[in-house]
Amino acid sequence: MLSIKMSSIEDTFKTLDDISEAKAKKSIQVLTTATYKTVKRLAKKHRDTGVMETNIRHRVKGQAGIVWIDDANMLVNFKGRKVNYAIFVLFGAKPHKIEPKNKKVLRFNSGGGIHFSRDIKKHPGYKGDNFMNKALNTTFNNVERLLNGIWSM
Repeated sequence: MLSIKMSSIEDTFKTLDDISEAKAKKSIQVLTTATYKTVKRLAKKHRDTGVMETNIRHRVKGQAGIVWIDDANMLVNFKGRKVNYAIFVLFGAKPHKIEPKNKKVLRFNSGGGIHFSRDIKKHPGYKGDNFMNKALNTTFNNVERLLNGIWSM
């Protein structure tokens, strides 16, 4: 039976230190996979092209798990550097101008139709939606339920 008091992260780590290595590895796998699935589900509302959603990856190596958004087809110019545009979806963006990078016009969907423009002079910005953090919090809040089957063996 799993028993974790979520009073502090230190208590959680102490409990994890007390379990066997095999259970620890399986626990990391379960938690990483749960976080990955929640990230994929929450990212769906940002689906214009589907690129960001398909670039969500996860991996477990040893006793560490990671969930990330890969750079493939997601790099945009920002202050002279190439950055993954997921950062703007997660943390937001100030009002800005948008110009085409390889073509003469922009093509976008808005108001139920397809529109074309040479540029967008006054993009209003975006407040951000940190769905990665929301997914992590969801996993953390469900640790007991997620790990109960592993720890009760």
